[in-house]
Amino acid sequence: MNTEPVFIGVDPAFRSGGFWACILDMTDKTAAFKCFADVLEYHDWLRSLEAPLSCFVCVENSNLQNKSFDMSGKSVEVARKSRNAGSNMAVSELAYQSSLRRYGKDRAFQVSPKEKGNKWTADQFGAVLKSDGVTIITKGANQDCRDAYKLAAIARRMALMAGKFKIATK
Repeated sequence: MNTEPVFIGVDPAFRSGGFWACILDMTDKTAAFKCFADVLEYHDWLRSLEAPLSCFVCVENSNLQNKSFDMSGKSVEVARKSRNAGSNMAVSELAYQSSLRRYGKDRAFQVSPKEKGNKWTADQFGAVLKSDGVTIITKGANQDCRDAYKLAAIARRMALMAGKFKIATK
C-alpha cells in the first residue's frame, strides 16, 4: 500500500488561462501549479513522462451539478451565460474522463462545484498551506491555483477515507 503519495487537483475551465492543476507531493510536502491551454493539453500531459506515474486525482466536474445557471439579463447575455456554462460542463467532464482513463476508477475522483465548497481567500490559503506544512515550488497562487490545491487536498482526503493509502508514521 502506498504511503504519502502524490495528488492532483484539477480546476478545469474553458476560458483562456483558466484551466489549472495542482500537483501535491506529500513525500516532500510541495505543491506545484500548472496551467493548461485546454483539456487536450491536459490529456496529453497526463500521458507524458512529466505526469506522475501513480497518483490520485480529483477533478471539479461542473457537469455533476444538476442546476440551471443564472438566466437573468437580456437574451444575448442569457445565451452567453448558457453557452459558457455548457462549455465548462463539457470541459470538466472530459478532464475527469481523461483522468479516469489514465489512473483508473480507484484513483480518479470527481466533485461538483457545490461539493468543492467555498473559495479560499489568499489569507485562508496561506493558513491552509501552513497547517498542511506544504511549500509552493512554482509561481502563482491565483484563485484558480487555490481551487486546484483545494481539489488536491480533497483527493488526498477521499483516498485516505477509501483506504487507498495510509499516512506514514515516523
